[in-house]
Amino acid sequence: MFQKNILLKYIFATTFFLSTLGVSTHKIPALIDLHLNIVPLQIFYALFLLSFPLLLISLYFETSYKMSSQKIDVNCEEKIIIALKKLFIYTLPTEVILIMINTITNSFRTHILHWIFTTFINLWFLSLAFYILYLYIKKYKTTHKSQNIFPSNHQSLNLKPKLFIILILSSVVTAHFLFGLYHLNKSTYVDERLWTYGNSKRIEKYWTNIFEKDWYNTRPSDKPGISLAFISGPSLFFTTPSDFKKENSPSLSNLMQMLFIMRLPVLIFTSLSLLLFYYLLKNLFNAKIGLLSTIFIGLSPILLGASRFINPDSLSWSIIPLTILSYFNFHKTKKLKWLYLSGILLGWGLLTKYISNILFVFFLLFIFTQNLFRKEENSEELKQDIRESLSSLAIITLISLIIFYIFFPGVWVRPERLLIGTLWSQPFEPIWQYFTIFISLLTLDYFFNKSSLTTLIIAKIQKLKYIIIVAIPIVFTITILITLYNVYLAHTPINFESIISSPKTSIRDGSFILYFKAFITSFYVLIFGISPLALIGTLLASLVSWKMAYLKKATPIFLYIWYLFLFIIIFYIASIFSVTVPIVRYQIILYPLILIIASYGWYYLFLEFKIKNKFIFYILILFVGLFSLSTLYSIGPYYFSYNNPLLPQKHLINLKDMGDGIYETVQYLNNLPGAKNLNIWSDRNMVCRLFVGKCTNATSLKSFIKNGPIYDYYVASRGRKHRTTRLINQQLAVDSQYPLRLDKLYSTNPPTEFEVHLGNRTEQYIKIIKSNNIIILK
Repeated sequence: MFQKNILLKYIFATTFFLSTLGVSTHKIPALIDLHLNIVPLQIFYALFLLSFPLLLISLYFETSYKMSSQKIDVNCEEKIIIALKKLFIYTLPTEVILIMINTITNSFRTHILHWIFTTFINLWFLSLAFYILYLYIKKYKTTHKSQNIFPSNHQSLNLKPKLFIILILSSVVTAHFLFGLYHLNKSTYVDERLWTYGNSKRIEKYWTNIFEKDWYNTRPSDKPGISLAFISGPSLFFTTPSDFKKENSPSLSNLMQMLFIMRLPVLIFTSLSLLLFYYLLKNLFNAKIGLLSTIFIGLSPILLGASRFINPDSLSWSIIPLTILSYFNFHKTKKLKWLYLSGILLGWGLLTKYISNILFVFFLLFIFTQNLFRKEENSEELKQDIRESLSSLAIITLISLIIFYIFFPGVWVRPERLLIGTLWSQPFEPIWQYFTIFISLLTLDYFFNKSSLTTLIIAKIQKLKYIIIVAIPIVFTITILITLYNVYLAHTPINFESIISSPKTSIRDGSFILYFKAFITSFYVLIFGISPLALIGTLLASLVSWKMAYLKKATPIFLYIWYLFLFIIIFYIASIFSVTVPIVRYQIILYPLILIIASYGWYYLFLEFKIKNKFIFYILILFVGLFSLSTLYSIGPYYFSYNNPLLPQKHLINLKDMGDGIYETVQYLNNLPGAKNLNIWSDRNMVCRLFVGKCTNATSLKSFIKNGPIYDYYVASRGRKHRTTRLINQQLAVDSQYPLRLDKLYSTNPPTEFEVHLGNRTEQYIKIIKSNNIIILK
């Protein structure tokens, strides 16, 4: 009986495999041309559908018979697990053939593979992933106990009055939400039309393709921005963005109402994410740092501004930092709940924006440097720690890919999109070959050499631990000091504006000096995008960290602050390596991290001066909260145009703004008498899209004359000053008598009809100039 079952098993497995080969003769164009498709396709479908369940049943009974004959007592669950292992092995050739067919047919976009086979491909992958996850968890629970590997010994770490904490947290979440609501239906932001009412209508199209089962086209963008489609998607029950495209001539008020509905779920999500920030920070550090950090983050103008527009960046600023904090919590406690959360958040991070891929590099660096903060271990203990860390990172990666796979249907029909969203994504583009080689060597060393080579490398790194631990705070502190020197004291300071005005081209052909300036500029954008209190806290934290590293007095809290320093530095180096200067939006994920560092600085100040009176800390919390609220009140609704008031008026950090002030400008223009008959020029394309009359943003002489040459009004903004001036100067370099002088809109001060100042800064403006008040065309 047992031998017959074995024979049946091989027959079913072979039939299963041959059925897929038969399908290939009907699907691959080259085989069709050879006329190999003589057997009807339906026969192969039938063989495929019959042989698989029979193979599964035969494997289960073979396992049961084998266990009973050997008198091994196993339950049904274990029998299924053993049978599944064999099933994966026997169906692997079939899976490989189906993937090849699927890839080829998708490339030709003809003879698409039947949904039965694509379903099998995906279920096979997911089943294997869950199988590996099950084995890891089962083993982990038998070999580990939840523990705090860095027990705290600080005095008075927790705030005992829970009512006070609940009151503060609820106030911060409510304030974040209510300030975010302010003029939410009277704001326009760049790129929102791509996700809503533009021709691409990404969010609406994603859900349309889902309901139509058009899995192939469920890729909103290259970001890919799927999490944004999920969170903002429920708004589609109340509005239809595609009804508001320009051809339908929607009124500005109706358009704004639609955008309000689409933005609201994003704002709700970011508001609620503050609670998770507190929970993770409290468990990682303590209630004081957790509460202070949550206040800084929740009431940050930059982060609140980012929460108001429909863009993946509005989600990435919370998801990616939360992933880092969750991973830190797992490292600290070894609790599986943090491992699960890390994988889930990382998966949603990948679904949000490809910049999340930097976390793979960071987590690997974490593993290679985590032993810098521990006492030296013998080689076997070190090897065991390394293997456990690598295993946990592999499982976190696996969980993230499961999330990515499930919620990105485009991967179901094009599995290579899994690579496009990770290894082949834009951040990895310069290094993906080297990273692949490194991961391959790491994997080979893990399985065939028990991580001996990895252990040796980490042991060598550990010998340099003092230098490495001291170097990171030093680099961070010195860079901040250089930035402050350039802003306040330097006679020939770095021209920050010229660098951040063209973030993707300003350092394209640069030297080491230019890259260094870009590195300093990155810090400039970061530290002057936070409040004065947060900046002071950051300076305290960097100086304290330098001191603690130098004196070898590293505490458990310092460990994770050190890694936040490291992540920020790595992020900037990676950005410059990709020839991109991280402007505010590009480095939005760093603002929560720098605010956590700032909270640590203030917390340590209390420890250093041995201030044990908890009421003094309550006063600090209330002061920070009230100061932050007053800032939001004074600059609303232009939160994303915030500049630290300590930054001199002539400087700005956010030249590539998201469109603050455009709504008010367009509202003024549309309310002018005979607005539909007016002809205006604007340096902002969004103004032209929303203006009811004729509008152009042409900067060439030919186009300017063609669309004019007589204009009623000019609209000029500080954010486009550098670009417009640069284009005109290029023409003047060729012809000194070039007649079109749009640069005069910025270099002269003609009377204005209307002007909006963003972030309480006279230098950050959008202004309307009547054509009679300035001569642009000679």
